[in-house]
Amino acid sequence: MQITSQTDRCRLPSIYSIFHPIEEYWNSCRPDRRDEVLTDFINPVDVMLAHSILDKLIGKQSVVDLSAFTNEGVGSILSLRHPNVSDVVVLSEESNSGKQVRRSLEEFASSHCKGRSHLNFSTKQELSPWNTPKGPVVVLVNAKGIAAAHLTELIECWVTCSHDTILLLFDIGVTGKCPIIEALVTQCGISSPFQLHLTRELSDAFVSSRLAVVASKSNSEIERALLRIRQQYAGNNRMVDLLNASNLAQIRDKNLDTDLLRRFPNWSATHKVVETDAAHSVARRLIRIRERIAPDHSLRYRAMQLTLRANCYWRTHGFVRMIHAAAKRCLGIKR
Repeated sequence: MQITSQTDRCRLPSIYSIFHPIEEYWNSCRPDRRDEVLTDFINPVDVMLAHSILDKLIGKQSVVDLSAFTNEGVGSILSLRHPNVSDVVVLSEESNSGKQVRRSLEEFASSHCKGRSHLNFSTKQELSPWNTPKGPVVVLVNAKGIAAAHLTELIECWVTCSHDTILLLFDIGVTGKCPIIEALVTQCGISSPFQLHLTRELSDAFVSSRLAVVASKSNSEIERALLRIRQQYAGNNRMVDLLNASNLAQIRDKNLDTDLLRRFPNWSATHKVVETDAAHSVARRLIRIRERIAPDHSLRYRAMQLTLRANCYWRTHGFVRMIHAAAKRCLGIKR
């Protein structure tokens, strides 16, 4: 029987494996932008999430990149490299920078994306939901360079035309300060036919994400895709929670010294939790030392309790009164 080695298995996508071709495109095909930081145009976490969404969707997808001019063609490179994308339609601009983006995309597609997706360019007048390839469509939009009213028109135009269409909005702002999120929440309300998802709410690993997903409420496929992504990263911190629960259970089940707990009431075994790991470690060491020197129900343990009581009485009433009380106790005098 032939055993598959670790190197022969299909590796899961990572930020490096997904973002590395985009860095190659930036360094080779955009020499005029080498001095600028690539992450200023697009977030690497959003690139990985967009790749994961395309990966979790069923069947071949067609991508319409409306953000090629503002994102410098980064979304188109992501789509061209994805195995589940059959066609990529890019909104072209007639300006000099738009023509430069088109030349860079054509150069990179001819050298690095042969036999993958088909790259097409369309003007603003030609591009519409009715002129796109048949099948599910994913539309890439950059929220930074778009007005809230125009975004509402895009959602109404693309999502209403086809219930399989999904909008990926890059570079959204902070909730409560971004007009794009305010427009999205207004348009994707409870009674609205649209659904809105913020990827930073999927998991703690995506706190830095600035990606939003808009689709029709009848589109259950995007909900399944986001659920699979959430489940993929949901168990990252469960090992720490399990270790913490195990330590607390051992503290509760342990028969801790009553006198020690009386002197340090913050270390309760049943109602309170040890505040720091250092204090927990010190307490367990003290208990182990006490159990070795004076085991429970032994003469040493009773002598230790008597010594602690005498020490407490001496600190409270003084040495002379302690001697008098001990003498009265030995002679049987009550007063």
